[in-house]
Amino acid sequence: GDPLATPVGNIDISRPIATAANYEMEIHEPKVANNKRQDGRNLEIKWKNTRELKSTKGDVIAPKQLVLTQYFPLQATEKMTIKQVAQGIARLAKGIGLPASITPNDIINNPSILSGKTALVKVGIKQETTEYPEGNEVKGVVIEG
Repeated sequence: GDPLATPVGNIDISRPIATAANYEMEIHEPKVANNKRQDGRNLEIKWKNTRELKSTKGDVIAPKQLVLTQYFPLQATEKMTIKQVAQGIARLAKGIGLPASITPNDIINNPSILSGKTALVKVGIKQETTEYPEGNEVKGVVIEG
């Protein structure tokens, strides 16, 4: 049938949710930005799927249609030491195949080096909360070997 001729009451307007799995994804719009609380900065990247995926309802999600933002805090927090901050960035760098000599500061000072890099990303489904509907989330980069 024609989606544009379907009564709106019959149209599912929820965003498609990819099944939980590892997907090849590509980094878009890497940047360093102030965090929501304005008490520090995050390295922010958008992951986009490189291939068609299946949604939990069996629909096709076209390439680049699943967009998941991942935030890496760039300072120690109550939940994270500065060493863990460095480990998070190192895990990302290894997952996308950056040279082993690169430092977290190199990436923070020039986030564009991440742009267009791909990695196998573990995607999960986070349950609905009062703030957000059910959706996908990045669980982390899968490191080969």
